[in-house]
Amino acid sequence: MFNTLFTSIFHSTTVNKESVAQEKPMMLSLKDILSASQHDNTLRLEIITVDAPHSMHITLSPPPLPDQPLVMVPLSIDIPADCPTKPIVRLNTPSTPYAQKWNPRLFDQDQMSAELQQTHSIPQWIHWLYNKMTTADSYPMKRSHDFNEDSYPSKAIKMEIDE
Repeated sequence: MFNTLFTSIFHSTTVNKESVAQEKPMMLSLKDILSASQHDNTLRLEIITVDAPHSMHITLSPPPLPDQPLVMVPLSIDIPADCPTKPIVRLNTPSTPYAQKWNPRLFDQDQMSAELQQTHSIPQWIHWLYNKMTTADSYPMKRSHDFNEDSYPSKAIKMEIDE
């Protein structure tokens, strides 16, 4: 299953030959980067296979929404040894309570797993997920912060300097 998913990324119909052949400048100014990001409607993917053939890690960065300029969705695909034809998709949870919380209607792990098990193709699965994202109001849910001292995962330490 790992090989099937991995090779689906590089299948000849999924690679945009125009973007590969297009020469890009070696250096960009900050002004160029910021102006390009305002008009960017590109879906960006990063796929890491550190634990092959047991898992793949995908970071999905969709085009920015007006009120959400940068969103990075961390996903993992686990391929169980006992049933490798049934990959399981997990949405990595935020590491702190103040990070983004993902919209559960949009990023339902059971639905994402079922779709990947049906297609066995990363590009088709990403296309399905991106279509869901384009019709959603927002990717992450808005979080309210409780700024009392107990809500912080780590306590502040007061340091005194000897003079």
